[in-house]
Amino acid sequence: MHGTNNHLNLYKRLLRRESSAEQAWQQVIHRFEGSPFETLALHILEDHRKSMASIRLRILQTGHQPTARADFRGNLAVHLTNAALLLGDHPLIAALCLVETDGIQEYERLLDRFDVDDPFRATISISLLPRLQNHVAALDVMVS
Repeated sequence: MHGTNNHLNLYKRLLRRESSAEQAWQQVIHRFEGSPFETLALHILEDHRKSMASIRLRILQTGHQPTARADFRGNLAVHLTNAALLLGDHPLIAALCLVETDGIQEYERLLDRFDVDDPFRATISISLLPRLQNHVAALDVMVS
């Protein structure tokens, strides 16, 4: 049972993180309306929603209900994005890239843990991590 609680806490933390990323992207979509970046921003927003759905499913499989309240880091991501909105496109994209990179680091740390079960390890490797890596690669192109 202890392992199940650890997994549940892990899933909830990841759901909060993805929810925060989704909130950050929702805040900036209007900024890029009509620009070439709008399509990418909408795609990234949808990817975060897909990741949230995957994590919610894992929580439901533990017999619990998913909730996605932002934690301190999540609130920080949203506030960083808000501040960058005032500074211009380049700082904004750089801030969004930091949010995505932080997520990559979290998923990579999870892959190194022995207590992450194989099905969720596969979910991280096959979909969650590659999505974020693709986001960072696309954002890097936008700022270069």
